[in-house]
Amino acid sequence: MENSSLVIFSIYQNVKKIIEKQTYDVPIYKKVSNVWFNKTNSFTINNCKRIFNDVENSYYTHNDLVTFLLSMSLDSSKIIGLNKVNYENIKKTLKLYTKKSLIRDKEFIKSINKEFEFDNISQYFVINDDGENIIYSLIMNKHVSPILFLQYSKKCLHVNSENNILKSEDYLRFEKLMNLIFKTIRGGL
Repeated sequence: MENSSLVIFSIYQNVKKIIEKQTYDVPIYKKVSNVWFNKTNSFTINNCKRIFNDVENSYYTHNDLVTFLLSMSLDSSKIIGLNKVNYENIKKTLKLYTKKSLIRDKEFIKSINKEFEFDNISQYFVINDDGENIIYSLIMNKHVSPILFLQYSKKCLHVNSENNILKSEDYLRFEKLMNLIFKTIRGGL
């Protein structure tokens, strides 16, 4: 993929549209108009140039940027500012999607299995009366990382129309963002 300040601006605007308008079929890497970019404020342009330089110098990739922006919006309907995009923050966020995090999360789940009296992890994915599941609560409260959801959601979530009716709006939004993060990590967007 070509790298330029316009590409960074486009990624940011497309992710912003996904998060704030909850339109999940937006092509994240589609370029926006150069005219729009040139008419934006200098603060945004300068941040796009800085991020462009970081990508150009291989501190992180476009996919890392998208994963970071989507991850930072899991519990908010607003996108974070471009001034928060930096190597340290992206690196810290990407650590949530590593095998090491998954191993740590599995150990945590084993330790609380006794408290919940659960036999297997699929019980953490059952939608409760609030329209959420335990895994969602654990992730939102930062007890486990999102990689646990990505690893087990396909195996444990049973999609049926009754289940979707029970899900809260926040949980549905979370599921859709996690699906986009999964595709981004796998390089499939």
